[in-house]
Amino acid sequence: MQVAELKKVEKALGAFVEEFASELGRAERRYWCKLYLTGLLLDGERKSIEPMAQRVPGGNEQALQQFVNQSPWAHEAVQEKLVRRLVRRSGQGKGILVLDDTTLPKKGDASVGVARQYCGALGKVASLSLSQWGLLVTAVSYVVGSVVPWCLVFLRW
Repeated sequence: MQVAELKKVEKALGAFVEEFASELGRAERRYWCKLYLTGLLLDGERKSIEPMAQRVPGGNEQALQQFVNQSPWAHEAVQEKLVRRLVRRSGQGKGILVLDDTTLPKKGDASVGVARQYCGALGKVASLSLSQWGLLVTAVSYVVGSVVPWCLVFLRW
């Protein structure tokens, strides 16, 4: 997504972040959350803090690092609310949450979650980042997706 495209959805992104206001707490956390999500949405090969801070208008590497690594908000509450939002937005009261993982080869071990492990796609042990994702499949003809932790399989709707 380019900056011009992002401007078109900026208001909706702000409203999305505000849905999690009680979980995130302070206004500063909500501000940096929006900038962090903006960095993830913008085009760019690297999605780590430093390059995202450079791409995002108003980005600040230290502030984004603090938001991601040191802010005392409970990510579990945000993830649970996100799954509930997906269920509600699907228009269905019932669905199947399909969970899977994706391994992404990484160079070095400085990124969050990188470890040496076996990668089936590469057929060898390598430095990888493991990404878990979930899809909510409902009776309607579309699928809603989000990154979720495996433990949410047992979430009761």
